[in-house]
Amino acid sequence: MVGRLLDRWRERKALKSVEGALRGRMATEEALAALRDLPAIASLRSIPTLCLLLTHGQEALRAEACAALAAIYRRRQDQRVLEALNAAILFERQPDSVRTQAIEALAGIVHTRHVGSLIEVLKKATTPLPVRTAALHALERLGYPEVVERLVENCLLARSADSRGELRAWVVEQLKALDDKEKLTKIHEIVHNRRRLRYRAMSVEAGDHATLVQLMAEVDPDHAVRFLGHMVDHSTTIISAAAVKALREIRADQKTAADRAPRTRPSASH
Repeated sequence: MVGRLLDRWRERKALKSVEGALRGRMATEEALAALRDLPAIASLRSIPTLCLLLTHGQEALRAEACAALAAIYRRRQDQRVLEALNAAILFERQPDSVRTQAIEALAGIVHTRHVGSLIEVLKKATTPLPVRTAALHALERLGYPEVVERLVENCLLARSADSRGELRAWVVEQLKALDDKEKLTKIHEIVHNRRRLRYRAMSVEAGDHATLVQLMAEVDPDHAVRFLGHMVDHSTTIISAAAVKALREIRADQKTAADRAPRTRPSASH
């Protein structure tokens, strides 16, 4: 009983500091210290102030508010917490650091059926790469089953919304790092319309085939050879031509690497 009363007193004191910072009457450092105390003691009464902080507070305070809201939700599942974190994630004028912190907080308290805001982040061409990366990694940690599909959609998005090539390079990097032994198989199935993309047209468009064939070759050239060889003989003319081109590029790269490798001189016979 005494412990709960002490926590409520500490919570009121911390909220007073936060509210003072919102009004410009409290130093940011003091408000930050108060916010870092809140995850251990905050109750439902802290939610309105923390939600207001997410939209009107300084950047450093907003990031800490995400952690405090998540801590409250772990104790009492209040829908206002999810609404506030999702809003912070989706608000494009929110600083990247706050959006990534909100993503981290959300991923720590929900299951894969409540990741709509993370999917939305990946769907938008305007999402900054740090925020996009945070959303993708959060989905991976949650065991989301369609990470490859979302990355393929980002690759196709890059065709029309990525004049500098940054998004496509990001997709290749993320697919290379992805711990999924079936990733090439999945892309192969998408190319042949045996695996559907949820947030794009129901089937891959004709102009997309060559893009995805090339993606396979870039992600894992050694293992892609088997799939590409099959495409050459058993796919449509468009896919076959793209596979032939990709195989030529892989072999040319392999030859270049072999030519550059230091040659071992045979040991002199005695």
